[in-house]
Amino acid sequence: MFSKGTNISAYTTIFYIISYFSQNFNISRKFQTFVKKYFIEAKTAPGNNDELSDAEALKILAKLAKQSHESAALFQEKGRSELAEEELAQAAVIEGYLPKALTPEEIEKAVAAIIQETGATSMKEMGKVMGIASRQLAGKADGKSVADTVKRLLS
Repeated sequence: MFSKGTNISAYTTIFYIISYFSQNFNISRKFQTFVKKYFIEAKTAPGNNDELSDAEALKILAKLAKQSHESAALFQEKGRSELAEEELAQAAVIEGYLPKALTPEEIEKAVAAIIQETGATSMKEMGKVMGIASRQLAGKADGKSVADTVKRLLS
């Protein structure tokens, strides 16, 4: 299940998010266009056959939420708290459509299982572990957290 409370497509969900922003925030057309652009580019990319999987949509939503948090941090540094609040509000709405992020303990447990499954024993095999972990934990865990856990468990 991708969206809040209903089983609808990932592509439809993005339009719910845009609609929510339009009704509840004074957001610019620039943001709406930016979000649509990401989804349309992903949907029409070579090899996607004009379809967008939920996994791909989750990646895009996670990226948008991360960018909103980064923008908010920059706005805070520059003393523009009103813009930071808007960015954080946008991130909160987007994150509401993402699966619950895994805790560090859950990431470690999942990575340990992948390491055991692949038989990896050294850092030379990190790429093999990361390939599987990236697919299995996509949208559930930050790639940096996964990579740090893999490094720690393989060293």
